[in-house]
Amino acid sequence: MNSDKLEKILTTILLDNPSATHIVKSDRQRVARIRHLARYMLRKAKRKKGLFISDDGNGLAICYKVNVGDKKTFIDFIEEIGIAFKVIGYMRIPGILKRQAYLKKQLPTDKPYYYFWFFGVNPEKRGAENGSASELKQKVFDAAKNDGLPIYTETSIKKNKVVYQRYGFEIFHEWKMNERSTMWFMKKEF
Repeated sequence: MNSDKLEKILTTILLDNPSATHIVKSDRQRVARIRHLARYMLRKAKRKKGLFISDDGNGLAICYKVNVGDKKTFIDFIEEIGIAFKVIGYMRIPGILKRQAYLKKQLPTDKPYYYFWFFGVNPEKRGAENGSASELKQKVFDAAKNDGLPIYTETSIKKNKVVYQRYGFEIFHEWKMNERSTMWFMKKEF
């Protein structure tokens, strides 16, 4: 599947995603900002060999292997600066950085693992009859199982937490971000 089509699908999914809308600055350029975020996510997923696409092209997952001692590259640094100014907005950078630092502290530093960054299906194609979500889940699980590594993820969306638990993820940490929001940190062992 070509990059333009993937970018369009991911942008559509992100427009419907509460976590993405939290990060993206809300102004008249919101759709362009989300498109830029989609481009960044796809480039990073490809670089880390962690892009999974459903056979029908309507769903994608980003889940990549993290090794002990992995360091950010110069390209990572440059792209993150672009995200900060083109997607987040400079006034919101300190809060987002603080949140990202907390998220990162919950992940292992002494062993390799898979990080499940994103999972989504085109809103127009969702439903049990489609099968994209189930197919993607299996592709991700097979990759982790083949390497004998756990998968780590987090979510602040209660229905996603329930789905992750249904698929064998266990909560290892809860973060009460404020009186209305909780972030659940989860892992699945193989």
